[in-house]
Amino acid sequence: MVFSSYNFLLFFLPCLCIVLYFVQRLNKIHLIILLIVSSLIFLGFWDWKLLWVLLFSIFINFAIASVIFKLQEKYILKKTFLVIGIIFNLSLLSRH
Repeated sequence: MVFSSYNFLLFFLPCLCIVLYFVQRLNKIHLIILLIVSSLIFLGFWDWKLLWVLLFSIFINFAIASVIFKLQEKYILKKTFLVIGIIFNLSLLSRH
């Protein structure tokens, strides 16, 4: 599915906006879960075989962000992990 396709503009986006409107009043964690699931559905419509790439990227980026967050005052290590994360993401983009 492409952002400019009729399926996205007339079905997916309006449904997601309506659901997000009601979920945002309940709990922030539900909103985050809904956004993650909807982005997986969106990518799955385009090519379901690439879902593992997105899930793997989410996992690795979360792990790198957690390490960066724990390194309070160690700026050189923080920058090193940031560069590792950027290289990882660029290598995924160049691979697929």
